Amino acid sequence: MRLPIYFHEDDYCQIELLPAASRQFCLVEMKKIEEFSEAHRTGFGWSAMYVRNEEPPQTLASLLIPFDSWKENLKDRLSFHAQVKTGYSSHVETCDNCAAWAGENDVTIFAEINQDAIRRAWFSFDNLNEQGVPNSLAAIREIAERDELIIVDWVWREVVKISDAEKLSEYLQSRA
Repeated sequence: MRLPIYFHEDDYCQIELLPAASRQFCLVEMKKIEEFSEAHRTGFGWSAMYVRNEEPPQTLASLLIPFDSWKENLKDRLSFHAQVKTGYSSHVETCDNCAAWAGENDVTIFAEINQDAIRRAWFSFDNLNEQGVPNSLAAIREIAERDELIIVDWVWREVVKISDAEKLSEYLQSRA
């Protein structure tokens, strides 16, 4: 039995997968975040926290991507983890309706599932290194083969079209 995989609750959807139709919404939201951050910056951090609470105009859930298609597409690239844990500090709990795919040197892909379809998906690059970039690039492109998708990195304020292999490779290399 494979051990469950873990993500810190603060990392939920911080590097997320969205339909390309939401690109402009994301760019506008990133600008709002940047302006808010500058307005609330102190010498030691920030005086307030920006909370993203508006949904993009098109969500990943709206595409009705079958969960089984990801399991099939990723089976030769990354290990499947049917159990996912989340939490903070010493508090850990099971993340219901979640699964993940990971490799030793690769991206970790998390998915939240609703009625056998992908509802949300996000990434962790904690294990990614230079050796894992080619496999991670292929894995990400495989899950996006039927839909035009983007990676939205809210932390680094980047939006990357998965169909642009060169830009995606550069982005992954910068995260390795």
